[in-house]
Parts: sequence; structure tokens; C-alpha cells
Amino acid sequence: MTNRWFPLLPGSSRSYAGVKEDEPSKEVFVVERTTKTIEGAPCVVVSDRLYLSGHLAERTTDYYSQD
Repeated sequence: MTNRWFPLLPGSSRSYAGVKEDEPSKEVFVVERTTKTIEGAPCVVVSDRLYLSGHLAERTTDYYSQD
């Protein structure tokens, strides 16, 4: 992806800490080294994990593309 404001470099990761519903939270965002084509558009695969009070609360796989 070539968006300089939201670079999705394969293998890169970001971590965010905060509070959600009065519990300490941490979100870990990892850009995978794989891509997926969805309806003809190449997408970057991103693994997203949300931890509340140190326990995994949500796990998603997200797909990002640009027009």
C-alpha cells in the first residue's frame, strides 16, 4: 500500500494501550506477509487482537485495499 499516512508494510506491527469499558485494554495490529484478492482487488491481510485485562477478548482478520 502506498498511503503514507497509513503504511501497511508486511511484517510491521502496532500496539495501542487504553481503557475499554473500565478495563485496561491493549490492541495488537500485525500486517501479515500475505495478500488476498477480494472481488478482483488485492488486499493486505491484517491480524488484529484485542486484550482486556490481559485476556484475549477479540480476534479479527481484516483486509485493506486502496482505490
